[in-house]
Amino acid sequence: MTDDERDAVMSTAIRHWKANFVGISSLDVSREIGVPHDSVLEAFDELEQAGLAALNRDVRAISISFSVVTGVSAEEPQDVVHSILFPSKEVLTEVFERDGIDYGPYLNRLHQGESQVAMCYFKIEVLSKYRDQQEKYHFQDDDMAGWVATKDAYYFTLPEHARDDETVGSIKYGKRQLTGGGVAVAAILKDLAALPHKEQLYWRSVELDQPVLAPDDSTFEKFVRQEFDAEDVDHEDPLEMIYGSVERINSLFAPEALFLVTIPNPYLHYPVLNTNRAYNDAHKELCKVLGLDHSKKLNGPLLECVLTKLGQPASANKREDAWSKFKRVVVALPLKDHDAVVAPLKNCRDARNVNSHDTEQPSLPAVDLRERFRSDCARIAASLADIEAALSTI
Repeated sequence: MTDDERDAVMSTAIRHWKANFVGISSLDVSREIGVPHDSVLEAFDELEQAGLAALNRDVRAISISFSVVTGVSAEEPQDVVHSILFPSKEVLTEVFERDGIDYGPYLNRLHQGESQVAMCYFKIEVLSKYRDQQEKYHFQDDDMAGWVATKDAYYFTLPEHARDDETVGSIKYGKRQLTGGGVAVAAILKDLAALPHKEQLYWRSVELDQPVLAPDDSTFEKFVRQEFDAEDVDHEDPLEMIYGSVERINSLFAPEALFLVTIPNPYLHYPVLNTNRAYNDAHKELCKVLGLDHSKKLNGPLLECVLTKLGQPASANKREDAWSKFKRVVVALPLKDHDAVVAPLKNCRDARNVNSHDTEQPSLPAVDLRERFRSDCARIAASLADIEAALSTI
């Protein structure tokens, strides 16, 4: 193969990478530049030996030709062996620097040869923007993963010339434990590169360049299996377990309901910041789901009926609120340890009040309050499951 033909092969591979960020088949190169396939394979070998490319060899493909007139196969399918060429990072970086175009920090990485599925890690605070502006963004988050995307309603309020610059298509992310405690948000480069330039800069500002990742993280492993291996993983999120228990307990009293709330609560998420205030605010939102923040969100008359059925006074006094009646119901139910069942709910109710009237002094907590909230939710979910089981027997 001549130098010109070899240069044409390399140029074709570079153009293909910059357009698609994947390697190119020797079959495609042969068709595009009109050079025999064997010659292209020879050029691939020479480029690899020169350190200008990497190859995935001996890839098998089925070649089928069709008649333009009849639309049916004109020949028998053939088993063809081809190779996939990936221009080296050095070559792609040289081309990128020569072009002098800034696509944004993450799209720049793709242009310089980084894999589309390379994982990038960020401070958990990157999610704050989307959690706090849910009028603009879809924000679905659990203890394993989540996703962010711009809402159509917000998109169409923007001037047409600004829509592409303000739109988050869709980013799926996982949560990775760090060795020193805490959690990092993990997203693949392909999703980040699809962000508008300004949004790429936002994510870059909170990227962890050298995160020290926990060696054993079964939850993150489940995320990878689910997103990359299309596996249906078995994962129980404590908040989802709470929602499920609330709905099942309410179904026991249909058409009435014990919890007079609307779920899910869009503002109930695991804390993003590791602060006492964020921890308390999360409990405030959880209280809304459980009806613990306001007596009118627990069905007082229904609780009185349940108390009567359990052989208890409908009201302890004229001023007894629904929360007190709810606790008396739990105490009257056939449970092994009534105090242990009530305690997580009482903790949630108490935690929401901690900073209602006091100004929190800025300080770094000695514990991971985000993980504590998750544990609180797991205990509440277990209590609700016990309450559900006991209620179903009366």
